[in-house]
Amino acid sequence: MNDTTAKPAQSPITSYDIALATPVCHRVLVAHDLSPGALAIFERALQIALRSKARLFLAHVDDPLRVNTLGFMPPESYEQWVHGCQEQVRRQLEPLAAQAQKAGVETQILALVGSRGDELLDAARLHHIDLIITGFHHHHWLARLIGGSTAIDIVKEAPCPILILPNSPNQPPAPASNRPPAAP
Repeated sequence: MNDTTAKPAQSPITSYDIALATPVCHRVLVAHDLSPGALAIFERALQIALRSKARLFLAHVDDPLRVNTLGFMPPESYEQWVHGCQEQVRRQLEPLAAQAQKAGVETQILALVGSRGDELLDAARLHHIDLIITGFHHHHWLARLIGGSTAIDIVKEAPCPILILPNSPNQPPAPASNRPPAAP
């Protein structure tokens, strides 16, 4: 007996197929804000780097204007602050770099200081990045108005494609207490 009941058409593309449809890249930059939610973004970047046999750049930017609201820091204090921030970022990102290297992905940590969007764009140009991967926080509209959005800033001038992934709204950026204190 023939079954003439129509079956719903299946989409030829599944979510797994979409995950495989990433551009071939040689150099991938992942912007990491040191939040717990950024771990999922790193893991996605690692998958892409593995699939593309790409070099992975783990980048974090500390913005002195976000830390020092007075807008002034003596030069010697600023240099100490920069050095402290860069060392702490390297310590925090080293386990991720080690994980990527263990998986066979060449990895470099970029501990940057300055305006987040500008520093990430400069790093993308300097290192000839093929793909930037960043997260997007679901901040309150007032926080976006005052602080802007790094993801949006990057989109405006990126020299390459960008993959923007949502950070979990329940996982905010690392608190300032986890960072070196601002210099007096």
